Amino acid sequence: MRSIPFSPFHDHPKASEWRWMEYSEPIPIINKPASRLYAAIKKASKIDQGTGSTLDALATRGLVQVGIRGPDGYPH
Repeated sequence: MRSIPFSPFHDHPKASEWRWMEYSEPIPIINKPASRLYAAIKKASKIDQGTGSTLDALATRGLVQVGIRGPDGYPH
């Protein structure tokens, strides 16, 4: 989306509709905190054993895109 030239006469989706948002659980053994998205969902008490399945179902239906990365931040 960022590569599309700006034009005041064309509608562009808001960044909140297309940008990548990291979802990762904390990894205490390497001192990595949870992502902001994970923390927000946990604060709302919406994290449970089915959260991963929900994200998988959304990805299968094409509603979200999922990129898998390891704890080092690189794609795996």
